[in-house]
Amino acid sequence: TDRPGVVWMAMRNGGIARADEQSGEVFIFGSSSGLPDELVFTIAAGADQTIWTAHHSGLSLFNTDEHSFYNFEDDADPLDGQFVLSMAPDQHEGMWLGLTRGLLYFRDGRFRWFSRDDGLTSDRFEDGSVYSDPDGYVWLGTYNGMLRVHPRLLPENTPVPPVYIGGVQVMNREVSPENENPITTTYYENFIRISLNAVSFTTPGNVRYRYRLQSGDSDWFETDQPEIQLVSLSPGSYKFEAQASVDGARWSEIPASLAFSVTPPLWQNNWFRAGALALLFIVGWTAYHYRVRRLLEMERLRTRIASDLHDDIGSTLTRISLYSELVARQPSPEKNRKYVDSISSLSRSLLTTMSDIVWSIDARSDTWGDLNARMQDYAGSTLQAADIKHKLVFKGIDEDSKIPVDIRQNLYLIFKEAVSNAARHSGATQVEAELENNPQQITLTITDNGRGITGEKHRGHGLKNMELRARRICGRLSVTSTDEGCRIELIRESR
Repeated sequence: TDRPGVVWMAMRNGGIARADEQSGEVFIFGSSSGLPDELVFTIAAGADQTIWTAHHSGLSLFNTDEHSFYNFEDDADPLDGQFVLSMAPDQHEGMWLGLTRGLLYFRDGRFRWFSRDDGLTSDRFEDGSVYSDPDGYVWLGTYNGMLRVHPRLLPENTPVPPVYIGGVQVMNREVSPENENPITTTYYENFIRISLNAVSFTTPGNVRYRYRLQSGDSDWFETDQPEIQLVSLSPGSYKFEAQASVDGARWSEIPASLAFSVTPPLWQNNWFRAGALALLFIVGWTAYHYRVRRLLEMERLRTRIASDLHDDIGSTLTRISLYSELVARQPSPEKNRKYVDSISSLSRSLLTTMSDIVWSIDARSDTWGDLNARMQDYAGSTLQAADIKHKLVFKGIDEDSKIPVDIRQNLYLIFKEAVSNAARHSGATQVEAELENNPQQITLTITDNGRGITGEKHRGHGLKNMELRARRICGRLSVTSTDEGCRIELIRESR
């Protein structure tokens, strides 16, 4: 009771209740009034119209005027995880609390902790084991006997012990704070164990510690263990501070401190992020330009194909058309035979040209082996028909490796033009061709033992076409002609 006619009751599953004997009214105060846990162990009337309420989640004060609870664990839990099983006020505005392990005394706004080191026969209390008598004495019933204490006869406050850092381990590796302050560790070695030393000669068993990390969250954490473990620390700079106390109220004025830093992983460094962005930009820019270059190459290829179709096939079809008209107008069969033979020859040439164009753009024929086979087929069919011996040599050729479309097309057409000229105009009996591919350059050489090219007037459209195709693939074409034969050489340097 806190006043005559008013009775307060603790309920094991409902909070606390206030009963007025005169009016007969009963009021219940629980979670709706701010009580964190309605499993109440014991209550006691304190000073200033307050009801001390010990519950399963800790300790609370109920203000009877405002009908609201103040919860100690919201700031700093003085119970250190223990339960209050009995309470009693004394005549000096103090409150005695018997815990499952230890004894607390609250007065003047602070708690003081007592244990067996202070003279308790046991630090274990039970329900109703703390009682304050009219003479001012407080009776304490423990598992090993009863004690009587007068609040005014309590010893003066014991000295606050100084605290020191006794040792530091990083991933179970000893580190000397004196030699490595601040300590630097990596993000994957962010397990730090710090040992604290605080010596109290009066009550060594009551020494408690609290610590904090001054990096964002600076709340104090209390513990009775002298070893602090810091795990899963984010990259950054930290300052560890620790204090010691024997009564839980007064702490070391000069905290023990330790500065250390956790380096970020490679991918969290600003320079790495900048480099990654730059690399991403370069890759994107390169891919874009590669795409544009490929589109331009395809456009140039289509233009060349259209040009070939117009120049070769268009001119051939025009000649076939003219011969056809001549046949239609000419009644003489003997003269028509000459035109018909020309039409037949031009048709075969047209089929060959169309075959070359289709082969040059066929993606299924894009290897060096396909080019070699095409060159051998053409040389064999053309030179054997002219009774000319021939020899083809291929050096440094990986038949399965890819070759760009424009290089494959122009190499073959230059080879074809050279072989055709040798078969038709050189009078040669021997033709040799060599194709070499090495990391520095591509070399195509065609030689014959004919009469060579005599005079500038014999440099017809065939040589001009070969020079044009050499320039298309950034190559150099050279023609060497003597009375003993002709040598045509194409060199394309690798980029």
